Amino acid sequence: MKIENYYKFFHPKLKKYIFENLPKPILIFLLNINPNYKFIVTRVKKNIYKLESDNLILFLCRPSRLFKYKFGLLERLNQMKVKYFLDEVIFHDKDVIIDCGSNLGEVPLAIRSIFKCSLRVIAIEPDPLEFNCLIKNLTNRDLIYNEFISSESKLVQVKYDNNFGDTSIITNEHTNIAGKIITTRSRTLDSIITPLKIESIKLLKIEVEGSEPEVLQGATEILKICKYVAIDCGPERGFLDTFDEVCSILENLGFNLIKHNKRYSVLFINLNISSSS
Repeated sequence: MKIENYYKFFHPKLKKYIFENLPKPILIFLLNINPNYKFIVTRVKKNIYKLESDNLILFLCRPSRLFKYKFGLLERLNQMKVKYFLDEVIFHDKDVIIDCGSNLGEVPLAIRSIFKCSLRVIAIEPDPLEFNCLIKNLTNRDLIYNEFISSESKLVQVKYDNNFGDTSIITNEHTNIAGKIITTRSRTLDSIITPLKIESIKLLKIEVEGSEPEVLQGATEILKICKYVAIDCGPERGFLDTFDEVCSILENLGFNLIKHNKRYSVLFINLNISSSS
């Protein structure tokens, strides 16, 4: 039997278990020889792996999440384009985007790869492992911050659970606290971005595992110069989403909801900024 046929017998839960628990060298070997997975991955050093696909390169830290790239890196970047409605935004060279909760930097990579334009990227990622890969995935011209973002500068409790992309500040609505818990200090987006004296921001993307309202509450100054805001409002506060809170905050600041995917991904436009900008 061909090796790819073995994978057809894997129940989804069994496949998930294998990705999480199989020794990493064995997992990587099996994925590299499986023609159903459209990439080649190599271990660069501890917690840094190099994925090559479609003449593109991505550095990542968690092989257990390689299933997301089964159909190639370009397909994954296209998923980011669809999720955040990037086709609705006209990007130009030297546009500024802020990627809050950047993870590996897939959104700026998608814009650069798919829309073929240069960008000024400001990326913020709190998890130290993802942050180390984010530095390698972006350019030395980009600004990259290893910070937790909230409504104010304060001490916060954080759960680390990024095998599932769930590292986040704990809110009162979290009902299932799993993973490593630490106490650290958060910052506001305004405190990071305002000193940079940026005149215009084309896109602010936020994916912060349930803390989206708090991030917006600490970004009232920079939102005045943001043309578009794209947010993942998924149910990360236990079983609750943040759609209603996000809509209320942005609509009160003069934004209009132009695209949404159920109550998860949303795209807002700033009505206070001219359409030519």
